Amino acid sequence: MNSDKKITKESSILDIGCGNGNFLSQLKRGGYKNLTGIDLFIEEENILEGINLIQTSLEDYKPSEKFDLIVSNHAFEHMDNQLANLKCFENLIKDDGLILLRIPIKSEPIWKRYGVNWFQIDAPRHFFLHTLKSFEILCDKTDLKILDVIFDSGYAQFVFSENYQNDIAWGEDGWTDFRSNKKLIKKYKKETNFLNSQGQGDQCMFVLKKI
Repeated sequence: MNSDKKITKESSILDIGCGNGNFLSQLKRGGYKNLTGIDLFIEEENILEGINLIQTSLEDYKPSEKFDLIVSNHAFEHMDNQLANLKCFENLIKDDGLILLRIPIKSEPIWKRYGVNWFQIDAPRHFFLHTLKSFEILCDKTDLKILDVIFDSGYAQFVFSENYQNDIAWGEDGWTDFRSNKKLIKKYKKETNFLNSQGQGDQCMFVLKKI
């Protein structure tokens, strides 16, 4: 990762799409002090001691100060206006700040294997699914640049997609996570590690900063 930015326990951190605040709670336990989370579907604001949780959309969020670090774990694909929302990320980060944005990525190996049964399609909850190229094109329309791409797929890309391939819907009778089949899980983990190493996993983290 090519960045001189140092994130410390005092750095201001924003979690976009924070859900119930689990990730921020982990950071707090690690000693981080300046933590904010926003999510449109938080049922109650400021419910975690020492963490500022705010019920708001990204486009409506107007804080008084910008952030040293923005993280977003699988929330961006749920946003309907990709360019407008990525520009919101841009507007909320300091000039020397970092953005860590994790999303599903359409990779050729998984698409060839499962097609419309790829579980990350997750319709209708996922509004957009990017390829590496399409996300690069999106970034080119902002003042953000990609510093690094880290593939971090799990073996769920096989396990869940196999269920859909066999016409088994989530939670239906017959749905299985295959954990009892240690040999198969070992095989899926090996395949997953290989795909990640080749930049062909089905999800990744983009490391972004301002140009």
